[in-house]
Amino acid sequence: MKNLVKYFNYQLFFIPFLISLIGILTLYSIHKTNGSFFYEKQLFFLFFATICFLFFSVINLEKLLNLSTPFYSIIIISLIYLIFFGEKVSGAKSWLKIGGFGIQPSEIGKIFVILMIVKIFRKHFEGPIDFMDFIKISVIVGIPVFLIFLQPDFGTVLTYGFIILTFLIIFGLKKNLAILFIFLAIILSVVSWNYVLKDYHKKRIINFLHPEQDPLGYGYHTLQSKITIGSGGFKGKGYLKGTQKKLGFLPAQHTDFILSVFAEEFGFVGVTFVLWLFLYLFYIIYKIGVTSETIENIMLSGLVLGTLFFHFLINVLVCIGKFPVAGITFPLFSYGGSSIITIFSLLGLVENVYLSRFIKS
Repeated sequence: MKNLVKYFNYQLFFIPFLISLIGILTLYSIHKTNGSFFYEKQLFFLFFATICFLFFSVINLEKLLNLSTPFYSIIIISLIYLIFFGEKVSGAKSWLKIGGFGIQPSEIGKIFVILMIVKIFRKHFEGPIDFMDFIKISVIVGIPVFLIFLQPDFGTVLTYGFIILTFLIIFGLKKNLAILFIFLAIILSVVSWNYVLKDYHKKRIINFLHPEQDPLGYGYHTLQSKITIGSGGFKGKGYLKGTQKKLGFLPAQHTDFILSVFAEEFGFVGVTFVLWLFLYLFYIIYKIGVTSETIENIMLSGLVLGTLFFHFLINVLVCIGKFPVAGITFPLFSYGGSSIITIFSLLGLVENVYLSRFIKS
């Protein structure tokens, strides 16, 4: 226990904790406008997420990897159950209702998908990725992605794609496979546009490029987000004083566009501070990964970093109108119990990796 306290990487916990507290203050600001009580629930979620962080920090990683298969199977069963018996919320059957709270298995599933990848690839794998490696990771990620697609929850599908993308970035592709991958990506894009994407998805993409064409329809979210951010100026209008928020012009204030709410009240200075906290958190995870001694620790840290970074990046780009509205929340900041619990659990695993160099199981 003394060694745990001595070597614990406190920055890896307190930085995301601080980001989450700032998010809760922003949720409180939203509450003062519309009377919602998301901030109270988020406080509870943060408390539970803290417990999860500590749990995953100290659990025996070897045993957890061995248990990843049954937990992965439970997630798959949960996703299948939701397709047939789930209740639609915002057009998707994504939530299991337990008591007064909803749990999103697709979010929690990211933990065990990452652990499954590490478990399968940890022995004698150095890259680059060959065809069979690509098939393996595609199956691991593809099964939950297919089930989430049927809910349908396209934003979460995209976040699972970040896991594969991160794996490819870390280890690279063999040249012939890279050419094949590019070719398949082009084919998949064409097929998706013509046969998979629904009309409203296509309109989102078109209006992302030209939001002024439909300012009261599909371009509304993007335009209002940019107006809200711009109205904050350099220093912001002050806490609880955001006018775009108060007048209800900005949609999805507590989820997708919470960063825009914060930007209006705290301006460029406040947003820069929050973005700096995220970048420093990413740097800490990166340093832990590159200084790790085993392939499984490098892989685990890298997959957590990539998943969190791309989640962060897409939301920021959506808020400033540089990416189509994708239904991806701002990590640690937006309201959502399953999301904050998942992220703190993943960060706990990175803490576990860090402690492993000082404390042998």
